[in-house]
Amino acid sequence: MDADAENPWNNLTAQQLIRYEALFRLIEDIQNTEDLNHLAKQVAIQWKYFARVTSWHLVVFQEYQHVVIDGNQGKAGISMETTLSSWDSHYHNLGIPSCVNIKGDKIGPLVPDHMRSPDITDIRVFPIFRSENLIGLLSVAARNHAFNDLDLKFIQLVGRYLTDRVSDIIRFQREREALTEKATRDSLTGIYNRGFILESLQKQILLPKRTNNSLSLLLIDIDHFKKINDEYGHQVGDMVLQEITKRLKQATRDSDSLGRYGGEEFLFVLFPCDFQMLARMAERVRTAIASRPINLQANIRHQIEVTISIGGTSVTPQSEANCNTLIKIADEALYRSKANGRNCVTII
Repeated sequence: MDADAENPWNNLTAQQLIRYEALFRLIEDIQNTEDLNHLAKQVAIQWKYFARVTSWHLVVFQEYQHVVIDGNQGKAGISMETTLSSWDSHYHNLGIPSCVNIKGDKIGPLVPDHMRSPDITDIRVFPIFRSENLIGLLSVAARNHAFNDLDLKFIQLVGRYLTDRVSDIIRFQREREALTEKATRDSLTGIYNRGFILESLQKQILLPKRTNNSLSLLLIDIDHFKKINDEYGHQVGDMVLQEITKRLKQATRDSDSLGRYGGEEFLFVLFPCDFQMLARMAERVRTAIASRPINLQANIRHQIEVTISIGGTSVTPQSEANCNTLIKIADEALYRSKANGRNCVTII
């Protein structure tokens, strides 16, 4: 007998070896990427090399938003959904691998659009578990030929790796976003902290020369804020800061930047905004605070009259002012507003 014929490896055809190689290559790609779009694209492209998947649907369950990836013929798209589709909800509740009946009377939820066509011959749904927790749901469809046992094993293996990786990437992204938020945002008011608003101003101060549009600055101080803290306590003082922040944000444009400059001081960077526009915007901001009292609590008839003093200045395309000079001028304008009785605007 031919020695080669007795070798068990001869039972693996060249095609099978190619499938294994493609499978392991994709698993390696899944483990090494942190880009969800790249990940989805690679899966969509490489499915066909080791399984008969032509279209697929993956949902990775999250607490607030679910990650949904739809793939079809080598292309993939990602979306974030707050609710589950009827398809996902049905098989989520079922919680077991399922073979979908695509012939005869249709029972159950409607198949996802991209997985419906006359040549679809087989649809399978696999729940993905981590420990005992259901973390994802993978639906796959084959055209022309049904999935065989090896296809299904490969699909489930990739499904577990893919779902785990997507879940980890989302978690890492949220952790990074939380760190960024902590580094750039004031914890009480939610607006930019002093460091970040000054860094933003440092970058934006170059815009007038580049764009031929003026940039303006407002420095805002809450009048008699120490008195509020002394009379009502720091908890009420915090409530006042939060309400004033809310009104300041409502009184400005999306293109403007707002930061907490100090304890009761705020810094506005407005662009584009020239000298004439600045005076109007500053008055609008002042009025937004002074026009109505602040309610301490909805169920208590207790209101505080609060006003602000504002100092402002502008940088024209012809100006050579730097960040420190601009703040110094705005601070001088703010001092004049306080000296003039507070609850007013001074523009220099």
